[in-house]
Amino acid sequence: MMQAALGAGILASGFLAAYFSRRGALLAAQKPELVERSLGTSQLRRFPWGGEAFEMKLLPLCLLTGSLSLASAVALTAPSGPLSSLELARGPVLVSLFWVWGFFNCVGAQVLSKSAGAQAARVAERALYNTLEQGVPFLSLLWMSAACVDASLASSCGFVYCFFRMFYGFAYSYYGGFSMLCELVTAPNYTVISTYLCWLAYFGFTGGSIFDVVGHSFFVWVPLSLVSSLVFLVVLWNYPAGKAAAEVNLAWNSNK
Repeated sequence: MMQAALGAGILASGFLAAYFSRRGALLAAQKPELVERSLGTSQLRRFPWGGEAFEMKLLPLCLLTGSLSLASAVALTAPSGPLSSLELARGPVLVSLFWVWGFFNCVGAQVLSKSAGAQAARVAERALYNTLEQGVPFLSLLWMSAACVDASLASSCGFVYCFFRMFYGFAYSYYGGFSMLCELVTAPNYTVISTYLCWLAYFGFTGGSIFDVVGHSFFVWVPLSLVSSLVFLVVLWNYPAGKAAAEVNLAWNSNK
């Protein structure tokens, strides 16, 4: 089942990449109206959602996309229990290899963009670095979740993460720089990471599986994963030191 899902995901990734690559190239060829923004951010004056590259009002929709995807993976996966054999390790191994493949796609995009100017280089650089930055918590949480909670469920949710992550560099490039399109990838990624954290926190404090309490229902995991994403973004990013560090940094270095 996992091999079939991975094969289908890879095939879908190839078709989607080819389609949107053509659409993005056609958009660039039309010479749309541009406006000056910070390096690495899209210079388009207008987007399908409005005049700003990042539109906060669309973030809930991106988070909901992540919750629907994760809840579907949980509901459609037969639980296996924690890692207890090499057979159960095949899922996390394949997901890890999928992530490595996506990482080297970002490396390739960076190498191919180095000679195209500062904007192109920054876009490819940020896509690569963000993938690497997020990869550290993702891979560690994937394997801890597989070992301590459920190998099959960890693998299915990891597949969701890698499928969206494969398109991060593409989303960053589609409008010539950072835009809300990037959040359509990162929000589902954060949903998977925050849900892994939820599973592992329950295991760490109780020694049991959260699935023994709440089950695997799609209608349970949509709101639960959405709440875990919000807690992740509001609490784990800011406290105890993140927000304080940013305030001091900005006090010294913000434009006055």
